[in-house]
Amino acid sequence: MKANKWLYLHVIQGNYGQGGFEDVCEETRYIDALVNLRLYCESEPQYPHRLIQRRERNPEHREA
Repeated sequence: MKANKWLYLHVIQGNYGQGGFEDVCEETRYIDALVNLRLYCESEPQYPHRLIQRRERNPEHREA
């Protein structure tokens, strides 16, 4: 089976007062990202968190 050219990621970011949002965690499944986002929001309520989508090139993809 041919590997997809892109990897689609769901990234959790937190703003810890260091000049903007920074990546905290990334997941390939949306439901896993939602669970982790909820855990971050519950354990660190003083900091804002958000969930974004990102795509990156798949290192396993081979051009035909």
